[in-house]
Amino acid sequence: MNRSLSVLSWNVHLTTFAHGNRYVVEQMEQLDKPDVICLQEYVDGADATTKDWFENNGYEIIFLPFAVFPKDSRISQGVMVAAKKTLKASLTTHVLRSDGPRAFRRFNNIRGLAEAVVTFDKDKKLHIINVH
Repeated sequence: MNRSLSVLSWNVHLTTFAHGNRYVVEQMEQLDKPDVICLQEYVDGADATTKDWFENNGYEIIFLPFAVFPKDSRISQGVMVAAKKTLKASLTTHVLRSDGPRAFRRFNNIRGLAEAVVTFDKDKKLHIINVH
């Protein structure tokens, strides 16, 4: 099987999401819908715009929060991986380290990664690892 796979990796920056997720969706609308999309500093819980875009465009997503914001525990920052549902992909998250609160951060400091493992044919696998 000879197939190409397109991957987008983007550090969207936390401050982008301070004004909502619409910016990310507007940028992704200009792309040819990559097979796998890796976002760093994605903010979950601010609004559902980005998640809705992924769902409406045939992606499965996973999210690993690095921090939950103390003022609103529904909002968290982390890494996200989205893969087209037509791919043979398994999506997982891995916590590598959890330091707990720090003096200058009142929230748990978690470090880890999100991974998409895409299977080609029967035994060929491509590991796409998203880490910030």
